[in-house]
Amino acid sequence: MIAKLRFYLIHKNIALLYNKSKPSYSLFSIALLCMNIWTAEEEARQLKARFEKINRAKFARDQHLPGGQAMIYQHINALRPISMEAALIYARGLGVTLADISPRLARELDSAVQQVSTDCLPGKLNALPAHKQAHAGIRGIANDATPYLIEVRKVICRVSEGIVGFDDEEKSDDDQPLAFRTGWFEKNSYTPEKLVAVKIKDKSMEPALYEGDTVIINTADKIPKDGEVFAVNYEGEATIKRIVRDVGQWWLFSDNPDQRKYHKKMCESDAGVIIGKVIYKQSERI
Repeated sequence: MIAKLRFYLIHKNIALLYNKSKPSYSLFSIALLCMNIWTAEEEARQLKARFEKINRAKFARDQHLPGGQAMIYQHINALRPISMEAALIYARGLGVTLADISPRLARELDSAVQQVSTDCLPGKLNALPAHKQAHAGIRGIANDATPYLIEVRKVICRVSEGIVGFDDEEKSDDDQPLAFRTGWFEKNSYTPEKLVAVKIKDKSMEPALYEGDTVIINTADKIPKDGEVFAVNYEGEATIKRIVRDVGQWWLFSDNPDQRKYHKKMCESDAGVIIGKVIYKQSERI
């Protein structure tokens, strides 16, 4: 009798969620209704079981887990609550969903982006912008546990002198994915397919950009703007420089104060072809 009553209540709640008067719930929210929220100790026990036959040191190293193996030890022994960042890394590295690691964090994340995830309800996908149709529920992280996150491709730019455009070779390494909520793309009018992430190769833009930093380039924005940073195909080499208007000409400037080594260069149409504007940086330097 109790089991039947519980079954009835669950299905009644699901029916209410699909009622037209309550459009703000996602399918993920519905799933969470039927999900028990674990205690910190239960999260630790579940995670410990998943690591039973896994080399923790290698996992932490391969997945770039902040805190390393010691952090895993603290999490699986309930000495420290699992953070959202760590949970997403665990989910990706173990090949499971965020909810499999922590229903608590899955619910928090779903609540934070409820309006965005509502777009993935049946019947609404066709009304989305083209870039969201391409990515909604398909390209996320943690095995689609977070369909409202879109990754920016990490690439190696290969250019040819005087040629507009570039060849982008997908970069396969052990770096963490660079992902953003769909709202970030919409707020800034960015098209995900037009964004690429590359690593800074030299010290010419220090202290603004350090060697090894990652920047995102919007290849849809090729109009030079005074004082802004752009990726430029300069004489067949992809470079990141600050574009400055001076004496009626566009120049490529380095931020490095050693101007004898990193001197300014004239950005003429035949020698400097703009690839796109730098819109974001990821750095481990503070």
